[in-house]
Amino acid sequence: MGFGMDFSEISDMMNMDFPGMDEMMALAEFIKYSEGDFEKIIFDTAPTGHTLRLLSLPEMMNSWLGKMIKMRLQFDSILGMFKQFMGAGGGEDNSLQMLEETRQKVKKVRDILSSPETVFVLVTIPEQMSISESARYVKSLTDYSISVPQVIINRVTPENDCEFCTARRSYQMENIIMIRELFKDKAIIEIPLFPKEIKDLDNLEFFRKYMFSLNFR
Repeated sequence: MGFGMDFSEISDMMNMDFPGMDEMMALAEFIKYSEGDFEKIIFDTAPTGHTLRLLSLPEMMNSWLGKMIKMRLQFDSILGMFKQFMGAGGGEDNSLQMLEETRQKVKKVRDILSSPETVFVLVTIPEQMSISESARYVKSLTDYSISVPQVIINRVTPENDCEFCTARRSYQMENIIMIRELFKDKAIIEIPLFPKEIKDLDNLEFFRKYMFSLNFR
């Protein structure tokens, strides 16, 4: 323990919940695009649990990098003596600089996520479980100081002559009332369930015209 860190600090670092590779890649992509010259950046995020973990990643990484930098500084003299003892070359070691640069990039991501210019558009469906999850999601985003000004209710069964589908629509209408009450401070738009998947340019163009021809209520 002679390197300026006590057992608890080292134990904390070793026991940290380090992010998975998919989250690291997502953060790397976020950093890459945040450094570009773009008017807007749109991320289609993963389901709730994965997205909340991604949002916690900057704080997690900042803490982990802080401990790594502290340890790296404490080991500088030891590494120097070890290199001399082993007769290693005196090549420049830029690991500390890389850690500091990474920490600054992570801080930039954290600042972007908490910026007033960053907003989440929540997409939900008119089902009880989805509504409950959406409410928890919005609360968590609010705790991260992230704005959620709009809610999209997707896959709403349209009016029809089918007995089964009519019953489904009636059930969904009750849930939509609940959604509107729950998120009454947000702009809400309803998107119908389409007869086929929206996956090519023609269908996307149709979807765009339909969505933006409606007013957020």
